Amino acid sequence: MKPAVPSFPGRGGARRAFTLMELLTVLGVVALLLTLTMSAMQGSKNRAAIARARAELATIAQALEEYKRLYGDYPQTGDFAQASPGTGQTLSLSHAQSKLFNALTGVFGPRAFTSGDRINGRVVIDVSKLTMEGTRTANFLIPTGTPPQKIEETACFLDPWGNRYLYYYKRAGNPNAWFAPTYVLYSVGPDGYDSVSPAPNTTSLRFPVDGVLTSQFLTNPNNADNLFANAPAQ
Repeated sequence: MKPAVPSFPGRGGARRAFTLMELLTVLGVVALLLTLTMSAMQGSKNRAAIARARAELATIAQALEEYKRLYGDYPQTGDFAQASPGTGQTLSLSHAQSKLFNALTGVFGPRAFTSGDRINGRVVIDVSKLTMEGTRTANFLIPTGTPPQKIEETACFLDPWGNRYLYYYKRAGNPNAWFAPTYVLYSVGPDGYDSVSPAPNTTSLRFPVDGVLTSQFLTNPNNADNLFANAPAQ
């Protein structure tokens, strides 16, 4: 008897179909590889944003040191409320972030933040290196009028996640209540959140408490990814 000739796929024989289990296995491997790739890309994106935030914080910190060299102190914005980190709350001239912006762009000295106390000083920060929130006027940074004055802008600096940087320093009305040796400047980080610790013996919420970060603030999970320009006082 003549032996049977085996058939091979592609040579006229029947091609074996994939089983359902094999297809599911391939799809599972593809899905896993896509997940790992997306996770790696997201991690790389977050690392790049964190590096950028640290560089921007260093830029602002350098400007603050130059400002102190010129005027004897950092901007004392403690009398003004902070706008929320997220931009859902409308920024105003009365927010601390706007006061910091106007101080570093030469509109105000460290203690006087009223319209009649403008200094028309130096711009100590390169605003082109930072993302800004707010609409600047046509004469941004240029003194105009009689006498010439820089226009106070409703503006602030944003971190890589689109949140406002937070800056705390002395209250001009009571500077001796600030016990930390320097300011507190930070980003709320990738999650966009931080927490506020209550001031001692008050019902109001204020951060930091007289310039000192409380243990409650430092251990709060919402603050784990905060990025500070300097080592916070404790």
